[in-house]
Amino acid sequence: SLNAQSRAILMQKLQGGPAAGLPALPGAPAAAGTLPTAMPGVANAALQALMGQTPVAALAAPPGSAAAMPPSVSAALAPTTVAFPGIPAAPSEDETPSPCLLLMNLFDPAEETEPDFDEDIKEDVAEECNKYGRLEHVWVDKNSAGWVYMKFDGVDGSKRTYDNLNRRWFAKRMITAK
Repeated sequence: SLNAQSRAILMQKLQGGPAAGLPALPGAPAAAGTLPTAMPGVANAALQALMGQTPVAALAAPPGSAAAMPPSVSAALAPTTVAFPGIPAAPSEDETPSPCLLLMNLFDPAEETEPDFDEDIKEDVAEECNKYGRLEHVWVDKNSAGWVYMKFDGVDGSKRTYDNLNRRWFAKRMITAK
């Protein structure tokens, strides 16, 4: 694993010499060179901070100031959402809470051999979910990809169930709640 100094040495070696304005590091090649960058000064300031020559706090700039990061950099550093096929994203914070909840991927109908397998699943789901709130209704969609619909007597039960079962593993399958 690389520490700050070995990272700086590696960067200098890749560029053929020490970064502009920085002293050569022990073990780094002595050839002169500069660190090309699309953001003049940012890379050198970061290297100086890594080497302890500039406090990291000095790199921070208030939003809107001339020293702030270019929009392309701040966009690249912005949080992103990664989508995985077959796994719905977590509900957004602006969704209206609901007493209804859908659990997906609980079973594979092609693997079920009993004609009334849905009743067994319904009982198991009700037993587990009643720990988090009072269920009013449970329906197992036998022809789905393991979908079980539930309605609680209030939003709190569905929220607690979501928090406890979403992305939980059951019978070698990851449950997804929505």
